[in-house]
Amino acid sequence: MGADAFFGYQDIGERGFIEWSLGYTMDPIIECFQVVPEGQRWERVLDKLSAPCCILGHIALNEEDLLKGFAQGITERKCPFPRELFDVFRPPTEGQLKEGIPDSSKLVDYWRTVRAETLTYLRKLTPEELRQRPAKSILRDGDGNRDNPIREFFIMAIQHQNCHWGELRAICKILGVPMR
Repeated sequence: MGADAFFGYQDIGERGFIEWSLGYTMDPIIECFQVVPEGQRWERVLDKLSAPCCILGHIALNEEDLLKGFAQGITERKCPFPRELFDVFRPPTEGQLKEGIPDSSKLVDYWRTVRAETLTYLRKLTPEELRQRPAKSILRDGDGNRDNPIREFFIMAIQHQNCHWGELRAICKILGVPMR
């Protein structure tokens, strides 16, 4: 029995780890979002916390932007909702909300679609491509992460999503909503 087999350990490689991490975070984030009552998903419970729909839309938009930055041509679809609704720093204005807010199930479906495209792109990358810097960076010139390899951008996306998952968990705790 080799050392790698001890305790059921299996080397899944970088791509497998990224794919597992993406899958590991998505469902718990969505479940946490869905336990918030529908009528409260567009409300901020504290000034320092965004509305749950803003958080989920922000996560999905950032992942779509990441994908567009790397895989030009892989997705021609654009966010079907006004991007301004998902600014986690500024709540939507009354005017934006009156123009029509998306049904939260459509928001979840949008993120699932983006994730499917992300996984399709990730599965097409060779190990060498994962270690390359993207031809077109999605970050500003002064950002210290600008020239990281593609794999690092995926890890940053996962960390970003986990930060917002923490925000959703805090909202659930404040609302007294039991989390699954």
